Amino acid sequence: MAAIGMLGSRMPSTDAAIREIARVLRQHVDQNTRQRIVEDLLDTRGDKTFRDTIEQLAHDLNVKV
Repeated sequence: MAAIGMLGSRMPSTDAAIREIARVLRQHVDQNTRQRIVEDLLDTRGDKTFRDTIEQLAHDLNVKV
């Protein structure tokens, strides 16, 4: 994942941001839905950075890839 800063430049997501997203998803979303979210994200076109981010998210969610 990448965030767009005020000047429009792209910044890679930080590990802390990914962990926080995973924490909130674990709190509000059941395991089966988290699995489907990760699978859908992995099916989405994206560069290596995007795929690495989703794999890190999956790891933080304890979801199989």
